[in-house]
Parts: sequence; structure tokens; C-alpha cells
Amino acid sequence: MGGPPGWERFDSCWARLDRAAEHLHAFGEAWAAFLADHPYRVFVEVDDAGSGVVGIRRERPLPKRLPLLIGEFLYELRATLDNCLYEVAVIHSAQNPPPGASQLQFPIYSTPADWGRNVYRLKHLSDEHRQMLERIQPYQAQRQDLNCLRVLNDLARIDRHRTMHLVGACVVEGGLAVKAPPGSEITRSRRVERPVIDEAGDIATFVVDPWSRGQQVQLYPDLVLEVEIAEMAADRPWGSLANRLKALHKAVTEYTTGLAAYALGYTEPDVGK
Repeated sequence: MGGPPGWERFDSCWARLDRAAEHLHAFGEAWAAFLADHPYRVFVEVDDAGSGVVGIRRERPLPKRLPLLIGEFLYELRATLDNCLYEVAVIHSAQNPPPGASQLQFPIYSTPADWGRNVYRLKHLSDEHRQMLERIQPYQAQRQDLNCLRVLNDLARIDRHRTMHLVGACVVEGGLAVKAPPGSEITRSRRVERPVIDEAGDIATFVVDPWSRGQQVQLYPDLVLEVEIAEMAADRPWGSLANRLKALHKAVTEYTTGLAAYALGYTEPDVGK
């Protein structure tokens, strides 16, 4: 990554950002290849009481590298922020390792109290850098659930300390029609909002009235599937998963270049909320 004099001091950050972009591209290619083989099947079932369900079933194994690529993408972004702050501390202190290196970490806090309890970790940075870091904290955002640092931190923590993210298909648009047998009608139909289909999952329920054993309903699906992770399926403010992950990469790039530029003596950039 080119830049002004001294930019090479942050080469580990630029390399990690490039690597994260590679992981994101590889994830998109792996999902497209998997979906091209039509691994999901839409089905309909009706019980003896006439209660029906429309579901989607995955009929081929999900590639293990999909959740791994997500985890590696998140790791590189989180590590970029920590690497950046470490080099900022080295520049400010003119020491390597800098004072307090074992306590230093890029701060991401959801409350002012959390910031206050942990600001000692940044005591060897300049006042200006602490102010810059405080301005971009999730608790400063109008909606923390849309704050990129908060999203990144939560997702990376789950992947690192709990388990890999559940990756699967999500119905994002399209129609779904169920036709009742002659003399009956579909009642009390309901779509299930954006479930992430791992092995199988319901996407709609309905009732056929009247219903007799041996009757059949006709299913006419016209659905669009996208890749999704379970922790982000409920709210998709930036559209596709690809768009949201690109937004995280863009935010980390902006925060890193902003902090690096100031540490190297250039005009403080806009690194607002």
C-alpha cells in the first residue's frame, strides 16, 4: 500500500488488510461454487390435521472452509487494529517495545464506564490519540448495532472464544405459492423471517381446510438464496453479507490510515463515529 514517508512502518497493517480482502474474495467464490451445484431443495409437508410447512433442506455437505474464511477475515481485521495501535505507541514513545506494551490493545467499548475502566491501557499514547480513539467508540454511535467496530468485535469474539459462525442459506426475496387441492383453501399462512438454513429449516407455515389424508398440495417456489451467518440474519441494514463484510473492511482501513497519519505527523483526518 503506497503512502507518504513513514507509511512502511505500518506494513503489517496493510498486509493484514490485503489478506482480509483475499479471504473475503475466496469466501464469495467458495459460496458461488457451492450454490452452483443446487445443494438446497424446497419441500412441502402436511400432517393429518392439515397443518403444513414449507422448508428448505441442504442435500450436500457445506464446505468447511466457508466458516473458516469468515473467521480468518475477522481475525485479520481485529489484528490490523491492534498492530496499528502498537506501532502508534512505538512512534509516540520512540521505544520498541513501547511502555505498557503488555496492556496495550485497540479499545472497543460499549459503555463510557467500560472505556473509563480500561483507558489506563492507553496512558502511554498522546492525549490527541486517546481523544481520537474515544470518538470512534461504539457507545458514541447513535445505534451501536450499526457501529462497525461493535459488529467486528462481537463477531470476532464469538469466532475466537466460542465456535465458528454458522454459515448457511438465507431466503432474501422471491415468491412462494402453495395451491390447495380442489374443494379446499389455504388459511393461516405465515412466512418465517430470514432463517439461516444449515441442514434444514422452515420458511413458511399454513393450514389446508378442509384436509383429508391422501390429498396433495402444489408448491410453486421462486426464491432467491444468499449466504448468511446466523448472528447477522435478523437485521440486514446494509443488504447482503458481502456488503456488510466489505463495510467492516472499509471501516478498519479508515481507522487504521487515520491513526497512522496522525502518528506520523500529518493532519488529523476525520475518524468520526
